[in-house]
Amino acid sequence: MSVSSLSSLSDNETPFGSRRNDIKLDAFNKYDDKEFRARFRVSKGTVLHLDSVFGSKIKPLTKRNRSLQSVDHILITLRYYATGSYQRVIGDIFHIEQPSVHRIGHRVTEHIASMRSRYISMPSAEERLEVVNDFNVIAGFPRVMGAIDCTH
Repeated sequence: MSVSSLSSLSDNETPFGSRRNDIKLDAFNKYDDKEFRARFRVSKGTVLHLDSVFGSKIKPLTKRNRSLQSVDHILITLRYYATGSYQRVIGDIFHIEQPSVHRIGHRVTEHIASMRSRYISMPSAEERLEVVNDFNVIAGFPRVMGAIDCTH
């Protein structure tokens, strides 16, 4: 293991096994629900849901042994999001090269972003006024229409 990969590992955490096709099994079996969420910032169920929605679109084009599966692509991308680490460090953890992390992250991010209309909606003009007034009453913030992860 390279020294650079240590920066994004938690206590008692080691990189996944040397066989790439064990990544999903290691992550899903190695970590209980709380530890999994701490490392990937989502539940195991959310990963499986993402895989059911667009996994077939990102699955490997090859049938070669040890190819990364769609769930592995999602986990790699989520780990990158969760840690804010360098792609090379994420690659070290998952035993893949930095350009692969880049390609995987780009592809998964496009699919997640394409789902935005399912989960993100802006209030209508009438609802906006109500939300702005509620923020002002609750927190004294004038002209705030929403907050994401404590930012407004």
